[in-house]
Amino acid sequence: MTNASRPARRFLVPVVVALLLVAATQVVSAFFGRPDDPAATAEVPQLPAPAFSTSGPAPDAAVLQRKVDAALEDSPGTVEVSVVDAVTGKQVAHVGEGEALIPASSLKVLTGTAVVSTLGLEDQWVTRTVLDKRGSGAPVVWLVAGGDVMLNPGASDAKAVNGRAGLKTLAEQTAKELKASGALDEADGSLKVGVDTRMFTGPALNPDWADDLVSTNNVTEIAPIALYAGRSEASHTSPVVRNPDEHALEVFTDHLQSAVKSGKKSVEVKQASGKTKPGFDAVDPFEPGSVEGQLAAVHSATVREQLAYGEAHSDNVILETYGRLVGIKRGHEGSTQGAIEGVKQALEELGVETNELVMRDTSGLSDKNRVQAGTLADVMALTLNDGSATQPARRDLAFVPSLLPRAGVNGTMETRLDGKRTKALVLAKTGTLADVISLTGVVTTKEGRPLGFSIIFNDVEGNLDAARASADAVATALADCGCQ
Repeated sequence: MTNASRPARRFLVPVVVALLLVAATQVVSAFFGRPDDPAATAEVPQLPAPAFSTSGPAPDAAVLQRKVDAALEDSPGTVEVSVVDAVTGKQVAHVGEGEALIPASSLKVLTGTAVVSTLGLEDQWVTRTVLDKRGSGAPVVWLVAGGDVMLNPGASDAKAVNGRAGLKTLAEQTAKELKASGALDEADGSLKVGVDTRMFTGPALNPDWADDLVSTNNVTEIAPIALYAGRSEASHTSPVVRNPDEHALEVFTDHLQSAVKSGKKSVEVKQASGKTKPGFDAVDPFEPGSVEGQLAAVHSATVREQLAYGEAHSDNVILETYGRLVGIKRGHEGSTQGAIEGVKQALEELGVETNELVMRDTSGLSDKNRVQAGTLADVMALTLNDGSATQPARRDLAFVPSLLPRAGVNGTMETRLDGKRTKALVLAKTGTLADVISLTGVVTTKEGRPLGFSIIFNDVEGNLDAARASADAVATALADCGCQ
């Protein structure tokens, strides 16, 4: 893709400057983990800030190109690089022929952008219980999935992102309402519970994923309800739990049994058979209020908080879930295909070229995904757009760069690019698969010019460390470039 093929855009440079200065000199915002966790609130050491002017002088493209080429000397495999000036929207350096390569988790940049452009950042997902009294048998309490895959198995925790809404709290509130309404007396000693996951359809495990991705704790079945993003504990490195929707139901059932025991009348809580279906219409996950038959509800952290956690930790379950939520919001099914259609639709509405984009998921786990480095770099630049003659301002997209891990500070970038010129000043999404390394994000030159970039290595034949070092060398060259 040549410079001539890229429409020039105007960009919100002050936002970039503000984001990077905050990252360099202030407390890291609690976008990830618990806000009261020292790791989430630790102050970033004071770092020398670049000499920002209004936008910083544009780099000389020829000088910048030489620095990028030098950084890639002796790098392994096939590489595609694109660097876009975030002021003009023009490509100022590139390597490769514009081939669409396997992006690994750099694909999450596209999903995150689609989420921000589609969903309300302050929205929350509601996990409900609904009482179904149909038929002459025991009433059924349905645990209605609402898209929150970061539930807490215990009590709700207002200070947590991963674990804000608690199943124990939901069970206790449900039991209280059952007692107050007389439903427990009507239950005649037996109460059944089930989980309603109708909002998601299709295979829970993508057939395009490698067989070992579950056993290596990279992902589990995708369901509209899960604890701790499908993991056994709140830590993003803990083992995954298979069939997370069934696991959530088991935990809820135990809590509800304990909660109803406190009554005068003994009630046994059992899971409904798999053949039992809800006797009410599927609940709209975007409905924030109460629904017919609702007993109780708990609310997740905001979309803003959950998405930032997912991007910082490159969490595949969270990004796959949010892809499906984008699809549902845009009128598609809550399936992998619906997610792909929704994300592509969002990107196309933003003017992103998708002709060469092949998506088989929304997390980047599939080695059948294909994207041009230029597309990823363009999207990073687009997130700073303040409007043009052909495209209205989308200032909400300015949040996207802040989702990305900060070099040497947090997430998947915590141990990378922690040098004087790059620490907290490179915001980037990492990507790793077998023989694939990628790095996509935003950086400023030492004279204050913001750049969007993407670096993708394929076919590195096991030389992941060398490819990763080369990607870091390119990012360092961009940050250290006056290039006049």
